[in-house]
Amino acid sequence: MRPKLMNEYDMKHLIDPTDLTVAETDGVLALAEEIIANRAKFADACRGRKLATLFYEPSTRTRLSFTSAMLELGGTVLGFSDAGSSSVSKGETVADTVRVVRCFADIIAMRHFKEGAPLICFRTHDISRIIPEKCSCGSSYPRIDMIRGRSDDMFKVRGVNMFPSQIEDLLQNVDGVASEYTITLAHDDEKNRDIMILTVEAEGRVSFETTALKIKELFKSRIGVTPKVTVVPIKTLPRSEKKTKRVTDYRET
Repeated sequence: MRPKLMNEYDMKHLIDPTDLTVAETDGVLALAEEIIANRAKFADACRGRKLATLFYEPSTRTRLSFTSAMLELGGTVLGFSDAGSSSVSKGETVADTVRVVRCFADIIAMRHFKEGAPLICFRTHDISRIIPEKCSCGSSYPRIDMIRGRSDDMFKVRGVNMFPSQIEDLLQNVDGVASEYTITLAHDDEKNRDIMILTVEAEGRVSFETTALKIKELFKSRIGVTPKVTVVPIKTLPRSEKKTKRVTDYRET
């Protein structure tokens, strides 16, 4: 019985070789042997894909082996071999670098002088999913979907997980509603239930009462929670020069 090839597994982060099971390790080796024996077959396996090499310390063999492998499979390579030539020299953190680079690359190969740095890269909290279907370009390899949100932005109301990106997508479908909104979470001790208050801005041409009802209906049908909705005129909510804080949770106090 042949080992299961690695491309037949769901994609996963690889931080340490011991993250792989024995069967998965056999699958990697089996796939490598098949690539060596059938170079032409795999010449376009990564066409249209990008590998980012983030090398925070000097490396020749490791960096070039990743680069050579990606080029052999038809992909392209970007990144840096000297952290001093990147925004790291201006104080950018590993996590911030990864959040930017992952927007341009399908996979990241990192080498860092600090133990555990790749783990920080892994825990950037971005939420996505693996697309199992075959790509329209013909590639059968798993793909990564667009980032839906961040797990550290997630909040839970009545057992339902929600993300600001979900709220923003929902509000875009309501006529007259602007992009500014705030969410206030509290707990009603008397009724022993969580309360969610959504405040949104809307243009004066629409009925605030009708708009609030529309938002409630969309929340109930798409998310499964019905908030209390307050609609206010545009420029009512405070603005911030930095990242706007959308959610205030009084349940934590």
